[in-house]
This record gives sequence, C-alpha cells and structure tokens, in this order.
Amino acid sequence: MTRKEITLVFPGQGEMTKLRKGWLGRHVSLRLPLSVLFVATPLIKSGYKVKILDLRLDRYQDHDFSNDLCVGVSAITSGQITHGLEAARWVRHKHPKIPIVWGGIHPTTFPEQTLENSFVDIIVKHEGEATFLELVQVLENDGMREASLAKVSGIVFKGKDGAAITNPTRPFLDFNTVGLPAYDLVNIDRYFGIRHTFDYQSSRGCPYNCGFCYNKVFNDLRWRPKSPDVVVDELLYLQDKYKVKEFATVDDEFFINKKRDTAIVEKLVEKGSKAKWSGFCRFDTFARLEDSWLPTLKASGMEQIWMGAESGNTDILKYMEKKITVDQILSAMARTRKVGIRPAVSFILGSFGETDQSMEDTLSLYDKIFEVNPNAEINGVFVYTPYPGAPMYEDALKNGFEAPKSLEEWGQWEFNYKVKHKWLSREQLDRMTTISRMARFRFFSDEFVNRNKKKEWLVNLFKSFNAPMELSYRRRWRNRRFGHAYEWSLWAFAIKKTFGFI
Repeated sequence: MTRKEITLVFPGQGEMTKLRKGWLGRHVSLRLPLSVLFVATPLIKSGYKVKILDLRLDRYQDHDFSNDLCVGVSAITSGQITHGLEAARWVRHKHPKIPIVWGGIHPTTFPEQTLENSFVDIIVKHEGEATFLELVQVLENDGMREASLAKVSGIVFKGKDGAAITNPTRPFLDFNTVGLPAYDLVNIDRYFGIRHTFDYQSSRGCPYNCGFCYNKVFNDLRWRPKSPDVVVDELLYLQDKYKVKEFATVDDEFFINKKRDTAIVEKLVEKGSKAKWSGFCRFDTFARLEDSWLPTLKASGMEQIWMGAESGNTDILKYMEKKITVDQILSAMARTRKVGIRPAVSFILGSFGETDQSMEDTLSLYDKIFEVNPNAEINGVFVYTPYPGAPMYEDALKNGFEAPKSLEEWGQWEFNYKVKHKWLSREQLDRMTTISRMARFRFFSDEFVNRNKKKEWLVNLFKSFNAPMELSYRRRWRNRRFGHAYEWSLWAFAIKKTFGFI
C-alpha cells in the first residue's frame, strides 16, 4: 500500500513544552503552530493525510508514525531543537526507513551543520509550502534516490557518501497564492486563550536590515504581502468560523506599504469587523502616519501596536541599524495615548559597544515612555543574545561569543537566559539580567491587569499577592540599585519553573 500520511512536528520551546502537561501549564496562553499548519495546506490539497504533532500538547511516544511517508520537523534556534531531536530519535529507532525532514529558521541558517546530525536526512530551506510538497511527491514515487532528490529546488540532503548536497534555492512564493494555514488540523479549544490572540499572517519578510534580526538570511530582505482584499476576506472568515475576539498578526512588520495598510484598515471598518487586532510597526513608519488617520486605525479594531525601541542611546541605535530616533519613540507614545491604542515596546541591552552610560540612556527612555503614556506596556528589556544569521552575530563572534558547534548544542541556546558576553563585565551582565527580570515583571503585571479589567476581584487579589515584588521593583528601579538582587533571581526561577519562560 502506498503511504500517503505525513506527520508534521512542532517541537515547542524548552521547559515550556514539559510544563504544558500540568494543569497550570494548560491555562497559560498557547499560540498556534503556524509554521507546520502553513506547510500542511498544499499537502492536503494534493491528497495527502497530514497529522500535526504539537509536542507542547502531546507526546511523540503516543503518536502513530507507522504509515508515514516522511516526518517533518520545524525549528527555530532554541529549545525547539532539543524537543525536535527527541521526537526524531524516537522515529529513527521505531521506524528507521522513514525519512526525517527538517525546516525552519535554524536549518535554513545552518543547513550543513544541521544535516550532520544522524536524525536529519533532508533540509528544506526558507519557505516550506512548495518545496516540501515537491519533496513529498518525489519521496512517494522514487524514495530517497539521489538523482530524484537532486531535482528538488530548495533542499539540502545527504548524498551516498554522506556529504551534503545543496540544490538551487527556490524563488519566494507569491503569498497571495499560499492560502490560509490548515487551522482545522488542530483542536482550537486546546490552545488556551487563542480566541483572544488568534495567530494570523498577512505578509512575510521585511525590507529593513536591523542588525540583530534573522530576516536577511531567511527572507533575503524581501517583503511578500497578501493583497488588502485577501487579508480582509480571510480575517472576516476566521472571525466568523472560530469566533475570534482578537487577532495577533505575526508579520515581521505589518505597516510596510501605506497604500496597503490604508486599504486593509478602511475595508475592516467598512465591513463592520468586530474583532480587535494587534500588529508590529516601526517608529519611523508610525511617524509617517497622519494624525487624522489614526482614529480610523483605532476604529478598525487595532487594540495594541508592537514597537521595537531597542535602545535610548543614539550610538547603539546606529550600530543596530534601526534608523529611528528617541524623538520618534516619545512622539509615538503621545500619539497612541491620544487615540487610545496601547503600545507595547521592547528594548535590548548588552550588544557590542554597550556602556554604563548607554544603559542609563535606555533606562531613562523607559521611564519617559510611562511618563508620556501611562497606558504603554514595555514587553521587556531583553539581554542581547546573538542570533545566528543576523549581521550583529558576526560581530559577536569576533568579540568572543562562543557559538554552539552542533545541532544538539544549539538546542541548549536560550533567548535572554544564558548570557556570557566577553565584551561586558560580570557586574554589567548581572545588572542587565536583573533589569531584564524586573521589566518582564512589570510587563506581566500590566498585561494581567489589562486582560482582566472586568474582574475587579481578581485584579485586587493579584495586586495583593504581587505587593512584595512590586515594592522591590519600585525601590530598586527608582534608585537604580540592581546589585545583589536575590529576590529577583528567586522570582525568575519560580516563573521559569512554573511557566517555562520569562
């Protein structure tokens, strides 16, 4: 019998994957596995049976791989790799003849190194929809024949001698032709809070070259949008089918083309969309949006706008190639306050060239944001972690960053957690780590209150429970005393053990 089944594995993230199995873990917001749901859509249209294995929810030991044509694993650089390898090891042990295909940001960035692992047979680079479908068709008809695999654009695979064979890169897709992810393959009700953070993608890529971002390697700085009509039709369809209360657009950057943005927003208003939504916007882009148009943006349902400030220091902003100014940041805070859209801002500390003064500039801007807009949220002041494929990653290597040397080692890489930058002193790193924890504490607290405004009893209970840490936060932040912060180390340990992330 011809095998027509395919399992797509979404590994989850580090400790979070294990903790999802408990009662508390099941009651923390969980985002949809969009990467594998997108890849599934063309497979289903071509007659294949696709099974999603989300390791945040289910065990690979309980999954039936026996009739699979191949198994696909999607992974970014993170603990996803570790969990993906665990599942791949199980498949290889139980079903040694099933090909194991890896895709996503990390395999695209390090295809040869990833392929060195014995639990990886083929790499799909960049977008997976067209490449993986063609690969599956080749595997169905010809198996792992080298001559047939060599014809599939966009893959890297092991030749007969074990060496990596890199095929020509596949051109990017017209995103209008991709269609919606195969949402029906998962039980939406298992994703806690998803109707208030329903994942939707209206474009791929970004034309900007921020120094810390993966975008250049993965998307070649190419922005590929869906048309306004397609976006609005899909949003309204999903709103009706899944009773969505709020969409979280996961575009790298939503506000790229003013004509498109205007059309989407005005069509949402015209068609009476009831759902709220959030999206990413650069500060320089926001500066070009007319004040007269912002009420229409609010009327379309925009509830929250995500913005990367990164630093309050001009030299650091230049080094990061952000092409934004502190004045633009503060202006955006005032304008969002006036129109009633809540900004969520993020910062990065600890890049090469960071000094005590540049750090203080960032903390001062942090404080000014809340002065200008008390309703603002600051998602975090994250400690810089060199991300492979980003321009600043090469600088980090030149200045002492020791990169993992295997796929297994990359699985131990954790964003914002394991930081040992040789260009910073131990005291600076400890200070930044405490600042990062305190900023996340404030974000989590503000977010909880904002999400539960209608439950006054719950908010009051939360504030009472939170009072000791709130007192520590205010005293330490006001006096800039971040040393010997044992209570914040304990807080971080408890939060990570409880929820799997900080």
